[in-house]
Amino acid sequence: MFYWSTHPFIRISSVFVLGILTGYFRPHLLPQNTNLAWGLAALTFLYFLSWILYRRLRSLHYLSLISGVLGLMAIYLMGIYLTRDKKEYDHPRHLAKVPEQISFIQGTVAKVPQEKRNSYQILLSLGSAKTPAKWVPAKGQVLVYVQKHSDHLDIEYGDVLVIKGTPREIPPPQNPHEFDYKAYLARQNIYHRLFIPQEHMAVMGNSPLNTIEAWATYLRSKGANVIREKVGSKREQEVAMALILGLREGLDRDTRQAYAASGAIHILAISGLHVGIIYAVVLGVFGSMRKRPGGRWIFFAIAVPTLWAYAVLTGLSPSVLRAVIMFSFLALAHSARRQTNIYNTLAASAFLILCFDPFMLFSVGFQLSYLAVTGIVFFYPKLYGLWVFDGFLANKIWQLTCVSVAAQLATFPLGLYYFHQFPVYFFLTNLAVIPAGFLAICGGLGLFAFQPYDPVAQLFGLLVTYVLRALNWLVFRIEKLPFHLLTEIYISTPQVFCILGTVFCGAIFLYYRKRVYFWLMALFIVVHFLFATFWQLRVGQQEKVVFYAIHQATAVDFIKGDKAVFLSNRAVDDKLNYHIAPYRLAMGIKDVDPVPLEGDGTNPWF
Repeated sequence: MFYWSTHPFIRISSVFVLGILTGYFRPHLLPQNTNLAWGLAALTFLYFLSWILYRRLRSLHYLSLISGVLGLMAIYLMGIYLTRDKKEYDHPRHLAKVPEQISFIQGTVAKVPQEKRNSYQILLSLGSAKTPAKWVPAKGQVLVYVQKHSDHLDIEYGDVLVIKGTPREIPPPQNPHEFDYKAYLARQNIYHRLFIPQEHMAVMGNSPLNTIEAWATYLRSKGANVIREKVGSKREQEVAMALILGLREGLDRDTRQAYAASGAIHILAISGLHVGIIYAVVLGVFGSMRKRPGGRWIFFAIAVPTLWAYAVLTGLSPSVLRAVIMFSFLALAHSARRQTNIYNTLAASAFLILCFDPFMLFSVGFQLSYLAVTGIVFFYPKLYGLWVFDGFLANKIWQLTCVSVAAQLATFPLGLYYFHQFPVYFFLTNLAVIPAGFLAICGGLGLFAFQPYDPVAQLFGLLVTYVLRALNWLVFRIEKLPFHLLTEIYISTPQVFCILGTVFCGAIFLYYRKRVYFWLMALFIVVHFLFATFWQLRVGQQEKVVFYAIHQATAVDFIKGDKAVFLSNRAVDDKLNYHIAPYRLAMGIKDVDPVPLEGDGTNPWF
């Protein structure tokens, strides 16, 4: 049975998330942050006052309800306050608020530069900007794209740059249902970009924004060099860097597609699986000391800093933060011999992460990470109990299968919503991915630890090489299986919640056998099919002409029902498809007839 009293952080996190959503989508619903801060302080004071009175006057039971409501109201206002405070665009010194023309900017490199096809991308945290009159303080972040002149850009994290140019606000999407890159970057407090040649940039020194991040960047760079030196071919090197260090920038498109299509893409993003492996290694090496007097606290003092060191090394992604906080809570509870509730621990970790950065709520990785762990915790025991295997190998295979299915049950609605595809053979892939990930991470840690002893390091390098070579071979073979990937799946936002509600209500009904959960499940199914039916009716009745806004191209769809005739003066390459495909998918267009245009390609029709 579920008791709210044992899950306080579920209540707190739920109300806090509601406050974040209000602060993000309805920022002007409440007064500005100055007045909001006073209201938050008043509610907090009244909460503690009512709580103290309740502790002294137990007979007045209504004081418990009053203090609870006041506390949740304070949490709600805190969510709004932190969300609005995190938004740098509203700051009076933000770059967007500078009234005059800007000719130069000065700032610090906030992330390691990334190499693109024709440029290098630098994230610059501004310090000042030059107007026609003088240099003025400026706040904000700018994406600077530096034109490629060579295969290497001599810019590092923490470099202070002076750049000639005028940053421009990132434009919104020009086509319906196109990916909103402006909103995506806005959640990271990035609103401007700038394109420059290399000669318009000068390095004035090095002053990292964060010393810990600077050390982590340095260690990741050294680790990447060790992997390049000791691990086999380029593909194995890039997969090893993604799997062990969280460096995914070097992965080629074919590798990304193969891992996504086979349902193994999660192994390339540092997550709870990786942190769990690190914890298992620490447990295997130091776990025996927990039996000694005071040994539990010694183990805690070793395990938790090790997990946080790994989190810093891999870039403090939301999934890593969630896992490290959760394992830290579990280790603390075990050392103090206190019983913990996993759902409450998950909610507490989410609350701490969102207090630090409320915009994490909108991160796909954050959402999928928490859903995956919730699915494993909720579904795994129920799935694993369906069959019992006596053999060790059969039991392990069944365990891995149950973990994969449990995670997929919780995350597939979001996978369909964001990526419009479903990997059919995910359960086969994960039978190899999880053991291979364990061996590769252990091999990588051994590789780093024994780097000074070259013969031993070479052995660990060979282990990582052959494990990842076998894993890559399997992933690419699964990608070639028939019906390996269901694609072009469209579901709306309400349908996502309907599917999630159906899955969890159905599971709770099978577990508790209460009719209310069956009827809730049935209601979710009916509502889902109503949305799907209305969508199909709209598709069948639509007749429209759509002109797409695409740079240096003319593209027009003549749509009737689920069919379209497409005219364009360019071939449908990936760039063109990026602008057009999302709208076609949302409109249910399944049959597209491209009309060939005669002439020299300059656009004879328009």
